[in-house]
Amino acid sequence: MTEQDPMYGLACAPDLEKCDPLLCTLYNVYKAKRNAEVLEGVGRDTELLILSTRGRTKLNEKEINILSSIYSKELRFGKDHADLSNIELKGEA
Repeated sequence: MTEQDPMYGLACAPDLEKCDPLLCTLYNVYKAKRNAEVLEGVGRDTELLILSTRGRTKLNEKEINILSSIYSKELRFGKDHADLSNIELKGEA
């Protein structure tokens, strides 16, 4: 599997384990899909379905927007993190 593989982000997620709660796993799948959107052939439209012994559940637009909001906050977290100011770059202007 290479970094260009759409499932790379999901398979290599260090905090993803088999016993994760469903909602955490759902977010990790959403995150992998969003990360894959930079690849040719992966569109921006997203549908998420959960299949279980009780049937099929499709996330609605409001639920997808919740995942999108979490994803956006996660992307900004590193860029805006206060600890970045503790890094001294020697020789940089």
